[in-house]
Amino acid sequence: MATNTEKTTTPSTILDFSVGGETLQFGNNEGNILAYWKQINAFETSNKLSKDRPRYTFYDGPPFAAGLPHYGHILPRTIKDTVTRWAYQTGHHVERRLGWGPEDVAKMGIATYNNLCRRIVMRYAQEWEDVVDRMGRWIDFRRDYKRMYPWFMESVCMNKEIIQYLRIKIFFRVTVMPYSMGCCTPLSNFDAGQNYKDTDDPVVWVSSPLTDDPTVKLVACTTTPWTLPSNLALCVNPNSIYPDSYQILESFKGSHLKEMHYTPLFPYFANVKAAFRILCDDYVTEDRGTGVVHQAPYFGEDDYRVCLAHGVINKDAASV
Repeated sequence: MATNTEKTTTPSTILDFSVGGETLQFGNNEGNILAYWKQINAFETSNKLSKDRPRYTFYDGPPFAAGLPHYGHILPRTIKDTVTRWAYQTGHHVERRLGWGPEDVAKMGIATYNNLCRRIVMRYAQEWEDVVDRMGRWIDFRRDYKRMYPWFMESVCMNKEIIQYLRIKIFFRVTVMPYSMGCCTPLSNFDAGQNYKDTDDPVVWVSSPLTDDPTVKLVACTTTPWTLPSNLALCVNPNSIYPDSYQILESFKGSHLKEMHYTPLFPYFANVKAAFRILCDDYVTEDRGTGVVHQAPYFGEDDYRVCLAHGVINKDAASV
C-alpha cells in the first residue's frame, strides 16, 4: 500500500507566530508570506474562484517606467490596492492589469530611435515587479498593456460608447510646461522638480509709464529678463497697499490700478488690443519685489492663468 508522505504546507508552517516582541522578525515573515502566496498561486487561484462573479474593471495607470520605483509610486499604488481588494471582497471578479507608458513612443518617427525608446521604457520592468510583489499587491504582470502600442490607442477610438462619453467629459486646455533645450521636448513637472535649485539671479528693474499719465510709472522687477519681449500685462495684488521707502505721495490698494493701461517696453504686440493693462490677482505678494509682476503668459503658469482669466489671451491663440 502506497503512503502519501508529501508534507502539507499551511500558513502556520511557513509563518512563525510563536514569537513576539523583539524576537519577531517582520522581514522574515514578509518573505515567508510572499513565498506562500507564490506556492499556492494565491492571486491566480482567487481569480479562478471569482470568474463567474460580476466583473469590476480596474486598469492601473502606467508608471513612469523609465526610472526606478520610489515612495511616490508606492503610496498611491497601496491606495489602489485597497480599492481592488475591496471590490473582490464585496463579490466581484477583478482583473488587475498593469500598464506601461509612455504613449507617444510609438509615433516618434525613426525606427531605430523607437526601438531604443521601447527598451528604455521596459528597462526597469523587473524592478517594478519586485517592488510591487514586496508591497503585497496582486497584479497580473503577464497580461499587462503598454500604451506605446498602436492597438491600445486605437482600441479607445473603436468604442462608440467611449467616444460619446469622451465628448461629454473631455475639455480642451493649454498649460505651460517646462522645456528641455537639450532633448527638444517638454518635461514633466516631476522631471523639472528633480533638478530644482536655489540660485542667485540678477534682478532687472523696469518701469512702465501709464498711458493716460506718462509721469506715473509702475516699477516691476524680474529675474527672467529674457521674457520681457513677451510681456503682455502687469499684475498687482488688489488688496495690497503700495507705499515704499521713497517719499510717499499717495497710498492706495492695488485694485485702484486695475484696468489702467501702460506703455509697453517693446512694440511687438501692439496689435493685441486686450494687452498692456494692469490686472489684479492674489498670487502677487508683498514680501519681495515691488508688488508689480510683469506677465509673460507663455513663460509661467500664473502668468498664463491670469492673462487667460482677464481676456488678454485665449486658449486658441498662438504663443508669443
